[in-house]
Amino acid sequence: MTNVACLPHLGTMAANENRNYQPETFAGVLHQIDAFIEKHLLCSRHQRTILALWVAHTYCYQHFPVTPYLDISSPEGQSGKTVCLGLLEVLCHNAWKPGGVTAACLTTRIANHQPALLLDDWHTVLRSSGRQPLLGLLKAGTMSGSYYPEYPKEKDWDGLVFCPKAFAGQGRLPASLSTHCIPIVLRRKKHTEKVIAFWPENARSEARELTKSLSAWVEENQEHVRPLACEALSDKRLESMSGPRREVILPLMALAAFAVVRWFKRAMIAHLRIFSAQQSHPSSVALQLLSGIRGFFTQQNDPPKIHTAPLLEYLNGLEDRPWKKLTPNGLRLLLQNFPIHRSSTLRIAGEKLKGFTFQHFVESWESYLPHLASRRLPRLVPDQTQVVADEASVVAEGSSVVANGLSSVPNHAPSVPNLPAKTNNPNVFNNSV
Repeated sequence: MTNVACLPHLGTMAANENRNYQPETFAGVLHQIDAFIEKHLLCSRHQRTILALWVAHTYCYQHFPVTPYLDISSPEGQSGKTVCLGLLEVLCHNAWKPGGVTAACLTTRIANHQPALLLDDWHTVLRSSGRQPLLGLLKAGTMSGSYYPEYPKEKDWDGLVFCPKAFAGQGRLPASLSTHCIPIVLRRKKHTEKVIAFWPENARSEARELTKSLSAWVEENQEHVRPLACEALSDKRLESMSGPRREVILPLMALAAFAVVRWFKRAMIAHLRIFSAQQSHPSSVALQLLSGIRGFFTQQNDPPKIHTAPLLEYLNGLEDRPWKKLTPNGLRLLLQNFPIHRSSTLRIAGEKLKGFTFQHFVESWESYLPHLASRRLPRLVPDQTQVVADEASVVAEGSSVVANGLSSVPNHAPSVPNLPAKTNNPNVFNNSV
């Protein structure tokens, strides 16, 4: 885990150079937003930190190359997801929380107005037939300068779809969206826990001063936002936050850098805790298959090549896997989108059958499962039954060796010592492989 105490405050230098810059003011607004959320919503301090920074980012997201989405979920209903979206609606800039919407309406509204979209019960839209164009639009909307074709009166017109978005609902978002989201997993409150009931009109009136202060601060510091955002997004001291979530996290980290040091540290801890505590979504079938194949190689002490038949026997014996009675053709179909060559005929222990080499999978393991070792284990030192005996059947003469027809001979006599490294004796085991 990153030692947040060692991470510098990214905005300190810029703050000193610009006397109009007021980190204390911004930190004060963030604290007030945090307290406002805590009063109405049961969630952790780390989640409130993310929500407060996300609210602030809706006022200046245009200055960043990406915008993080929120995935607000819960194991069961009545856990505060709708309340969370309601709080965001009264706090965020240009918020739009539609109560039931079609994919066409959603597309048109995003392209024309770039709102902070707050979509409740997302499954009613994203699980409908013909959802792929909408998923493509939402995915593209995470990147600055993303446009999407619409069908207005003007010919050849594309709508800008780059804007903040939050999705609330049960179940898992489609993978194409979830990788662009920060997860906010809520739970039902216990009978001993109390929060103030959320009434939109009262909350909106209460939040009015907060939104005015936040809007005013952003307006006064427009000239500082972009350079400090660029500084934070390219800061090498945050390289420890690598991985697919890095681009999602850094915009909020950059905003935290505008406030006092403790907010930057608080944001770092929040991101680390939220992602480490997140129950990892089951990988796709193909990734689970790649992981299973790595397990088979490990079990076999990473041989340079394997036959398909024992691999399939191993894979079909694994529990809680999405495949059943996997066949060679099924294996090929699941792996067809990865840079893995098709199986070929390989000789192993004198038997020629279809199989794969270890190197077939290395690139895919490194790209999609970097937490798994993609290097072969050192070959074990052969035991006594594998050592070539010092008998007349093997005669060494300089670098010339008469090979024994058998692959191994029981060790009934002292073994032949390894020749010096300069020899080309093929009977000397190469332990460096």
